[in-house]
Amino acid sequence: MTKVTGLASAQQAIDAIVVQGEGAEYYAEESHYAKFFSIVEEYRQLKTARPDFEPGRPAASNPLLTSAIGQEGDMHITHPLATKVVDLGNAIYALMLRSFVQLFAPNPQPEPLRSGLSQVATSLMYALTAVGEVATRLPLKAEGGPLNAGLTFELLGAGGLLVQPCASLLLAERANELAAAARRLASEVAMPGIAERLESCAKQLHKLHEKYEVSLGAPMAVAAAASVPIPAPVAQAASTPSAEEDLNQASSEAISIKVDLKRCIHSRNCVLSAPRVFATNVGGKWLHPEASSVEHLVHVAQSCPSGAITYARHDGGPQESAPEVNVIRLRESGPYVVHADLDLTHQPQLFRATLCRCGKSKNKPFCDGTHETVGFAATGERARIEATPLAECGGTLSVDPTKDGPFAVTGNVEIVGGSGQTIKRTAKAFLCRCGGSANKPFCDGTHAKIGFRSDN
Repeated sequence: MTKVTGLASAQQAIDAIVVQGEGAEYYAEESHYAKFFSIVEEYRQLKTARPDFEPGRPAASNPLLTSAIGQEGDMHITHPLATKVVDLGNAIYALMLRSFVQLFAPNPQPEPLRSGLSQVATSLMYALTAVGEVATRLPLKAEGGPLNAGLTFELLGAGGLLVQPCASLLLAERANELAAAARRLASEVAMPGIAERLESCAKQLHKLHEKYEVSLGAPMAVAAAASVPIPAPVAQAASTPSAEEDLNQASSEAISIKVDLKRCIHSRNCVLSAPRVFATNVGGKWLHPEASSVEHLVHVAQSCPSGAITYARHDGGPQESAPEVNVIRLRESGPYVVHADLDLTHQPQLFRATLCRCGKSKNKPFCDGTHETVGFAATGERARIEATPLAECGGTLSVDPTKDGPFAVTGNVEIVGGSGQTIKRTAKAFLCRCGGSANKPFCDGTHAKIGFRSDN
């Protein structure tokens, strides 16, 4: 976000809108304009090569749900299921705009609250895209016909600023309502991941309310919230069933440890640092937390890059918490190593993870070591990209593995090379996960050209 404080910064903001979005003689290659232009060119080429070519989903041009004069037109949606899906899309669009209104509100708000609202608005954009794809597969008219429906972006009612100090809570309630509507619709038409994403948005908004907003009785205290230290969230504790129930978890009086073998990338930090605790290549019980001190086990667990090892202390000591600085590290010819208060789509809260960037993992979005067997080659280094220092270095980092596309990353983060140098400080990035980008670690659209596919 560009903070507008005068003429120069206003021109900078307008420049960003034109170059990244609407298009200009010097538009950015990844701009909306460039993408629309390439779609038109591709369509023209297909029509030239095959004059009988028609799109697989012939969506109506500027369809409508409602009519100001109460009369149906050629582009009025009358198919019963399509009207429900498009209505849901319009409601998500309205919620997204409301989130943006709060984000850009002139009243003083803590910067992490604005950052969180930005992440929610971005996630709602992806939900809107998914609903739009569903709509364009449904008929426009109840009686059928050649055209399909599509989003109408109609807004009903006001969309002004929510002045209550519980604004995020109200937005969370609305997100949960829409999630419930999406789940009901899923019984009539496939709605992949839409309800889950809306529920994730609701959860994040609820967290923003609890962290940064105040009670209804103290509306003037919002500005002071920026200086109040925010306690770090507590990691999800490892549960403590007996070894007979699960050999991959074990407990001593002071600590429980758990190993998720599906997420393990065999970095061997645990075996090399605590061989008496992690007794590999043995039959039966292989975890022995009683063989080491609690502090040493905590160190070993937090050194596990994949987050496969988690722990729960029983001695009154601190549980694992989010780092002060969110970091994504590039492993040479290997995965992204993430250390952050990580909100990964369809996953519980995580603080550590290794995410696939070769495109071949069978456990996407996590790395499973396949990069080693397929000969994936990618440097962990690259030239630094100049960026304004981040006002905040921590907070929630949202990572969304987009369908058949990159990781959409929103939230404060430093992207760091293999030798430790910072490549980029940013609050938003699209990271390649097909393995083919010529601009690694960033996406350059190659996933579409090589037919990368992943629902995970």
